[in-house]
Amino acid sequence: MLLSQLDETLNNLYNAIANKAEEQLTVIGAVAMQASMLKRIFERGQATSGAGIASKYSSYPTRYEKKDFKKSASAFQPIGKKTLIDIKTTSKGSKNVLKATVKVAKGTPKPAATLKTMYLKGGYKMLRQVQGLQVGFVDLHVSGSLMQSIRIVTESKKTQIRILGTDGVMKSENVEKLYKKDIFKPSAQDNQAAQDAISTEIALILQKSLS
Repeated sequence: MLLSQLDETLNNLYNAIANKAEEQLTVIGAVAMQASMLKRIFERGQATSGAGIASKYSSYPTRYEKKDFKKSASAFQPIGKKTLIDIKTTSKGSKNVLKATVKVAKGTPKPAATLKTMYLKGGYKMLRQVQGLQVGFVDLHVSGSLMQSIRIVTESKKTQIRILGTDGVMKSENVEKLYKKDIFKPSAQDNQAAQDAISTEIALILQKSLS
């Protein structure tokens, strides 16, 4: 290959990558980073540092209203502190999630019709259990609304990952204050996922340009 031909080839490769840099490569990197973040936060329960968000859920006895049952409103039953209940724990799904089914024990007087809360002696941990959510470690998956608010946004050829909506922003801020950890800032692993995706795409662009 002549030197002039080499220069032309290299210039064509540079233009091929440059033309797709803002439009395609950044989007591909953002998609990979978003996927990594969602798995880290909502499936593995990890903060930005890679450490667990928290060691366990609170089990302090608490009264909950129906609106607190974000995942499964049908799990709500208006029962009081003195109401005896039978709790049956069963495995659910491939992840072996433990679900607690609450039933008023036989012979126990029914709660007053005016009762608007459900007393759970196991606190927030039990609130998750009765809705079929895992309690082995702390993750942020409940109804899915916070997860869905983490979106990829492209404006003026600039691609970003943002938490959209007032509710999503408020939830993310409250969670970080509660656990006193950065959670929604991309981790080293999230950044690496983006870099790997971009590198793979660049390799494909070069392969097509040389073929």
